[in-house]
Amino acid sequence: MEDCRYVLFGGRAKDVMDVNTGDGLEFSYENSTSGVEAYGIKFSSDAWPQVHNLEYCDSCRSGVRDLFGCIALREKQYCIFNRQYSQKKYQVLVSKIKEHMDTLPYADAKGRIYKYGEFFPVETAPFAYNESMAHDWFPLTESQVIAEGWRWREEADRAAVIDIFPNDLPDHVKDTDESIVGKTIGCLHAGLSAGGCNQKCTLGFRIIPSEFEFYRSKNIALPRLCPNCRHYERMRRLTTYKLYERQCVCDDVLYQNTSQHPHHKEVRCPNIFQSPYAPERPEIVYCEQCYQSEVV
Repeated sequence: MEDCRYVLFGGRAKDVMDVNTGDGLEFSYENSTSGVEAYGIKFSSDAWPQVHNLEYCDSCRSGVRDLFGCIALREKQYCIFNRQYSQKKYQVLVSKIKEHMDTLPYADAKGRIYKYGEFFPVETAPFAYNESMAHDWFPLTESQVIAEGWRWREEADRAAVIDIFPNDLPDHVKDTDESIVGKTIGCLHAGLSAGGCNQKCTLGFRIIPSEFEFYRSKNIALPRLCPNCRHYERMRRLTTYKLYERQCVCDDVLYQNTSQHPHHKEVRCPNIFQSPYAPERPEIVYCEQCYQSEVV
């Protein structure tokens, strides 16, 4: 990557900013899923492979170029809103549209202004916040999402008849048999769903035969959380797409050093840096110098 900023899953990229997936992407800005020998892509989604000079396009692929406001085109050039134009007419109209976007910009329900140069408004997203990956990495409550003017998907009412409550499951898989397969097991978070589990709890779940055999062959305890809650509990263990200012914790109190650290000796290391590990996490976070002193 060269001259890139705020890139997720970048791969080979050059001169790009605010993009998701940029393998083989150059001179592009504010995109979601674009790349593979793509060039000059702006404010677009799902633009690849070998596409050039697209603005405000969605799902335009396979050799398209010079498009504005188009969707699902293939091997086209000089189109606006999926309509074909000559090169000269295309350039004139695109210039007029950009001027119009600046003089009469779109305003969403919260009054946020979208002039030319902004990505599509969030309220036009095809998915609600809590059914997108945004909710995985930046979980919000329903009230927080609604306050932002975004959509929240209401879960269908569930009335699962629970056969086995989670606290009644045996502690070891060897203490049960195939009779548990197909039974509805209550999720341990079920009692929290009304008060804010915020993990799309399904209240109950079932174990299929192959799953049970896997648990038994590996001596893994039966789950007490539904699949959705298990997923979000795993996500909580990961570092997020956020950096925190941290001071090196090397001070021979939390952890006894195994070697000398010449740059700070008896006092706490003064080095300050950015880390994806939040201050409240339990991991011991060292600066590069202290880390190298201990490991090397």
